[in-house]
Amino acid sequence: MKKRTVSLILTAVMAVMLAAPVRGAEIGFSDVSDRHYAKDAIQFWAEHGVLSGYTNGTFLPGGTMTRAELAAMLQKIVGYQGRAENVWSDLPQRAWYTDSILALAAQGILTGNAGKMEPQAVVSRQEAFTLLARAIGLTPSSKAPGFADDAAIPAEAMGYLAAMREAGYIREYNGANTIRPTAPITRAEVVSVLSRMIPGYVNVNGTYSADCAGSLLINAGDVTLKDMTVEGDLIVADGVGNGDVYLQNVTVKGDVILRGCGENSFHIQSGSQLGRIVVKKTAQGKIRVVDETGTAGSAVVIEDGWDDVILTGAFASVTVENDVTVQLVNAQVAELTVNAAGAGISNAGTVELLTVNADNVTVTGEKPAEVEEAAGVKGTVLPGAAAVPSPTPAHPFGSGTGTTTTTPRNTPSPDPAPVSPTPKPSSTPAPSNTPAPTPTPALTSTPAPDCKHHLMELVKEEINSDCSGRTITEVCKVCGKMSQMVESIRDGGWHDRVENNDRVEPTCTASGLEATWYCARCGRKYPEQFGGPSGPAVRGVIPALGHDYVNGICTRCGASEDEDLADENAPMAEAPFDQAQGTDIRPAILLAMGTVVLALYGIDLVSRKRERTK
Repeated sequence: MKKRTVSLILTAVMAVMLAAPVRGAEIGFSDVSDRHYAKDAIQFWAEHGVLSGYTNGTFLPGGTMTRAELAAMLQKIVGYQGRAENVWSDLPQRAWYTDSILALAAQGILTGNAGKMEPQAVVSRQEAFTLLARAIGLTPSSKAPGFADDAAIPAEAMGYLAAMREAGYIREYNGANTIRPTAPITRAEVVSVLSRMIPGYVNVNGTYSADCAGSLLINAGDVTLKDMTVEGDLIVADGVGNGDVYLQNVTVKGDVILRGCGENSFHIQSGSQLGRIVVKKTAQGKIRVVDETGTAGSAVVIEDGWDDVILTGAFASVTVENDVTVQLVNAQVAELTVNAAGAGISNAGTVELLTVNADNVTVTGEKPAEVEEAAGVKGTVLPGAAAVPSPTPAHPFGSGTGTTTTTPRNTPSPDPAPVSPTPKPSSTPAPSNTPAPTPTPALTSTPAPDCKHHLMELVKEEINSDCSGRTITEVCKVCGKMSQMVESIRDGGWHDRVENNDRVEPTCTASGLEATWYCARCGRKYPEQFGGPSGPAVRGVIPALGHDYVNGICTRCGASEDEDLADENAPMAEAPFDQAQGTDIRPAILLAMGTVVLALYGIDLVSRKRERTK
């Protein structure tokens, strides 16, 4: 046998191995088959690091989801910057989910009930849809969703579910025009709806050019979109922080929602076509929008903001709905409308028409060509005419036009003079508050002589992250002095063991789990608290119920017996992969075939040796 023959056999073996299908392995979850209706969505979000399964390699697509799990998933996707103060009695300070819940609470997405956050509570369908809608800033609809079971939807969720249905994100359940709002939502259902809402996702810095069939969310600080079309909204998420996003020849058919970007900024470059640009940044730091297209095509709506919003370039319209300062730097604005009281406009550009619909709006720099005030509006401050010099130019832009006199707008000249002093008298009542310090000496003078017997009051109690000790901080009611006491706790920590009530019910196709205990302080589950293996501790696995078909329809889940419908537990034909055990048998095949190759190669060596000895 020749060496060439052996090489050909080895090549054939490798070709067979490369051609063998990798069913299930491409997703990484042994209980998500190729025929599962959410397979593509689960794989997409798992590849982006948003989803993770259990330590045994399963995802439990039919299992329920807790508020803590949903909060953690949304925080990974969006990257909210702020954090609320932890005022909920059942929310541990250092649990794995605490930071995510506080981030969503700061944004008003997740709220508590009666002083509790209920992180381990199972999420219902209506609650999940509401949280998802809030997470992407979807405006509630004034209409009813139009499901047959609308009456079961809570009032606070009605508008969000209607908006979700109008956008095509949620659909009727099994063709019965119901939404089943109070039923627990499954993990697969959450991921499916999420993928309808956000089919495009970027969380790694770089340049991207693929078209997006729906909305695209960016959660990375240095991203360039190039030569592409976004059919839905472009969401620059909070996780971008003060990073930069560039659009080069990009068309966005929906809105551009700016929750992130910094002073160096959001660039609209040549060939790009956008509709509305909605600024919603709630984290600290300025945000700048630069339109370099040379056409005044974009409309900017400033709905929220912490610091200044800077605009550069040409804009068809700018609407200010928040009391921030808007800096127009080399900007040309056709129509500028201010609807927020106390907003400021620093104009180092040109404004053709300024419409003021709120009180105490201040414009500095260049005066708009035309100004209109709504009836009853008071306290508007505009730059004076260029012919009137100002001895104290208080404005950073322009020379000789910085006077704040409002004479051109009010016929009697004495009227403007009180405009600037008026705020000063409003602050003069501050001296009337000066008596407030008088109680302070009274407090200090009384206990000062002798405070041997402190009346201590507990103000803070903190538990270590591993529950190994606690710090107690107290303050004296009399003298105000604080004291701290650190208490060490032995035997592996002082865990506040609470029974986990988020039992995962079995479904027709997925087994259920009954969780055991977790610590209310640190959030860890048993037996991990005492050095055991990590991951969810279970005290019982509940087998799947199996389908109960009547006239071809399952009475439990509504699934059809029709093989054409997606069946999450369908066997995988033609794949050398054992779905039940979650093991790939291809290595065994490779080992066997490799053994054959080595045997053939050995035979070849023996035959050649015999030829040489002849």
